[in-house]
Amino acid sequence: MEEFFTLAGGVADQWQDELQDDATGTNPDLIIKAVEQLQDILQFHAGGEDQSSDMAELNQCSDYGIQLFSELSSLAASIHLAEQSVDIENLCFPFALWAARLGAEIATLEP
Repeated sequence: MEEFFTLAGGVADQWQDELQDDATGTNPDLIIKAVEQLQDILQFHAGGEDQSSDMAELNQCSDYGIQLFSELSSLAASIHLAEQSVDIENLCFPFALWAARLGAEIATLEP
């Protein structure tokens, strides 16, 4: 997740530089905050302390994470950060693999 936050910070900086007067569109800072919250939830599941944890929640959170990665990747591409966009997309597979190892079923098969 550290690599994601590094890439996301760069996207947020560029977004602020290019679109500081445009209040429309997706704010990368909101995506970053959502991923931080998601990370806390998934770390709870990874801790394995509660074996009866809700698998539906784990499945939903895992798919949501992939959607957040995809959304930030699209945002990066829209502000001409093609390399960062690809790098963020490339993080989806290890994230999905990690979630699957926790027992999550991955329904989102993109990017």
